[in-house]
Amino acid sequence: MSENEITPNPGNESDDVNNFDFSALTAETVEPLSPHVAPELPKRRWWESRPKGDKRERRREKAAKPMPAMPRGGLRASLENWYTGIGMAVMPFDPHCGGIIIDNAAACAKSMDEYAKVNPAVRRLLLQLVAVSAFGAVAAAHAPIVVAILMHHVPALRERQEKMAADMAEMFARMAANNAPYQEGDQE
Repeated sequence: MSENEITPNPGNESDDVNNFDFSALTAETVEPLSPHVAPELPKRRWWESRPKGDKRERRREKAAKPMPAMPRGGLRASLENWYTGIGMAVMPFDPHCGGIIIDNAAACAKSMDEYAKVNPAVRRLLLQLVAVSAFGAVAAAHAPIVVAILMHHVPALRERQEKMAADMAEMFARMAANNAPYQEGDQE
């Protein structure tokens, strides 16, 4: 053999291998050895849109879930606290709008509570909202402790707080000077 040729089975050069007639091979169907069936491929890929029937099935499944019961006292008190919290969060940026939100918190909470009694989807949403706002209340209750520890042990935060307090004092002084009533001896 030449150097460029590769032997099919090195070291096993029996007469059976060398004398095999490949032209005698024929194509014929053979039954599989096991009753294995190939798995079905998914009908759609993750990037393809869902068929319209899936949406209806999901609605049926959602409707079959048991609806959470209304709390004994209703949601009015929790929702009023939620609206008031939003108003207080808006107040430093826009006192006018924050005040309006706080003033209307009771009426909005009452109307949403009544709506939740007749609409299960709204009830589910409001129960989740109140649960999130309950966590917010826990976080807000612990915030002063965390801030006090950070201000005491992190000098950069303390310096930033002092600068922020000075900037706010300057802003309030400018606002007071701009809103001061005109007096007879003042010149513009």
